[in-house]
Amino acid sequence: MQDLTQLTDKELRELRMQTETEISRLDNMQMAKKIQLNSAYGALG
Repeated sequence: MQDLTQLTDKELRELRMQTETEISRLDNMQMAKKIQLNSAYGALG
């Protein structure tokens, strides 16, 4: 983990955007897995 107090405002904004993008990507992956598992469960039962 980096020391955020040493970053400039521009770097902090960029880091925030990267973090929000990563959160969104992982959230989408989680939702896709959830749907896949739910579909598999429905197909079995």
